Amino acid sequence: MNRSLLAWLALLSATPIMAQTHMGPRIGLGLASITAIGGGGSGQLKPGPLAGWSFDMSLGKRTALLVEPMYIAKGSLANYPTIDKTERIDLHVVEVPLLLKLWMSKEPGGMFLDAGLAPGYLFKGTVKTWQNGNEVGSRSYETGTTSKLRISGAFGIGFQKRWFAVEFRAQSTFNPFATVAQPQFFVIGTHLTFYIPHKPKEKAEEPELPEDDPESPDYFQK
Repeated sequence: MNRSLLAWLALLSATPIMAQTHMGPRIGLGLASITAIGGGGSGQLKPGPLAGWSFDMSLGKRTALLVEPMYIAKGSLANYPTIDKTERIDLHVVEVPLLLKLWMSKEPGGMFLDAGLAPGYLFKGTVKTWQNGNEVGSRSYETGTTSKLRISGAFGIGFQKRWFAVEFRAQSTFNPFATVAQPQFFVIGTHLTFYIPHKPKEKAEEPELPEDDPESPDYFQK
């Protein structure tokens, strides 16, 4: 299952390479949480980075397909004030969001919306615990019987000016076919994309013809 997932992620990442598209690096900062923390703690949003590469393939005047392989940090931060305890979960995930982008204007540029799915793979996770301000434990995050494959639904709103775009995106994992309850990973983040500028194609200059050539524009003006 894990090898099949990695193969699919690689295929999705390679798909835009063969198509004419705008592309460039994407970086940002996310605030993450886990819906089911347990233990009566107060859950807080945990900041974490995200970084990847964005492929923006035009499907028409107002629509485009976004394929964005990236690393994104997920997890949670929980405080237990009654016992002066803090627990932080750091999850490292590789994702390949597949989103449909819709321009709000009749032409590309300006405000846009996007929505779609983001399949991902949890390749590493750690759980650290602090008691009275001192670190008292560190262990690997265990998924138990559940798969490390997680699929998120994502929705974003953003603004693009020529080769730069800023977007605010929210996403949450879901698995309607799971037979056991699974924690849901939620992230809301700010994404910055810097597209590589395209140089306009230069038209080939037509060779000048001598005036005595019948195809010369000056031939019939003699």
